[in-house]
Amino acid sequence: MNDKLGKFIESEIENDLDIKTVQKYESIIKDFINYLYNIGEDLEDPKNIKKNFKSYISSLENKNYKPSTINLKITVINKFLRFINIDYSMKYLKQQKKLYISNVISESDYRRMLDVVTDKRDRAIIILLANTGLRVSEALSLTTDIIKDDVILVKGKKGKYREVFLSYRLKEILKDYIENYRIKSSRNKLFTGRKGALKRQSINKILLKYAKKARIRKDKAHPHALRHLFGKRLADKGISLDVIATYLGHEDIKTTVIYTKRNRNELINVLDENFI
Repeated sequence: MNDKLGKFIESEIENDLDIKTVQKYESIIKDFINYLYNIGEDLEDPKNIKKNFKSYISSLENKNYKPSTINLKITVINKFLRFINIDYSMKYLKQQKKLYISNVISESDYRRMLDVVTDKRDRAIIILLANTGLRVSEALSLTTDIIKDDVILVKGKKGKYREVFLSYRLKEILKDYIENYRIKSSRNKLFTGRKGALKRQSINKILLKYAKKARIRKDKAHPHALRHLFGKRLADKGISLDVIATYLGHEDIKTTVIYTKRNRNELINVLDENFI
């Protein structure tokens, strides 16, 4: 089983998952395998997988794990079972829909982060993510040709291409970075370092570094938080959901609806303002 787990982890690394996520996946699967071992079962003999998987989930519920945490474990284990050709998929726990959007960096946090950024490349990365809604993988695929046009074509999820618009101010920032601060590389990737084109882990480290300096919570210091900021900023300005969905490359507009929700602090402030 260790060989199969090792191959699974290798495949996830090849899919460009960051190292912390891969380590979390490995920990989740090992915990499941250890649970099976302790009850005298083995994944190598999958005939009781349905019963054992349900038993494992029940054990997590009894330990008061959050439904969102359990559902993450279900996602990872289902993925691993498919990888090792076991034909069973556990259903997710039903959760009440959140009244608020979480893990989105606020405008004030974003401004505080920019205030502590001195490196021109890092500043360009953060501003690009917050003003285009690009996924980190999409941003890392960009080349120095980006400043030639106002609209660029990026390859998103499931290999689908979409148009992304660049404002004049953003193009000026990127042009300044490319012409005066970009580290030359044999490839024409937009964002480079001393060892060549940047990878996903590099972006994560950059955001964590400045979040720490600006005293911003770690759970908001990730590229997707800036994508959320972009979506919420547009929704707060009354931009229609179909337009926001187009900007972000959402296939289903139901995904975009989340940006019409308030964040946790906004909801608490509403209660405070109306306290009798």
